[in-house]
Amino acid sequence: AAVLSVFINATATTTWSGGAMLGFLLWLGPAMAIGFTAWLASDRVIGVFILDWAYQLVFLVMMGAILGAWR
Repeated sequence: AAVLSVFINATATTTWSGGAMLGFLLWLGPAMAIGFTAWLASDRVIGVFILDWAYQLVFLVMMGAILGAWR
């Protein structure tokens, strides 16, 4: 949340939708890439990766929306 807040301040985001979009972009870039790499190195089924992937998407978008609206 602290790092997302820094990004929201740096981009001068002042709306919940802007914060949600920033959360989505952070999920799409680093979070998804790290999660996919971790899944490739593990012996888990794809369903576990999709659950982790969706969870990270939801919490990053919601956190971005809350922080964007709060500012």
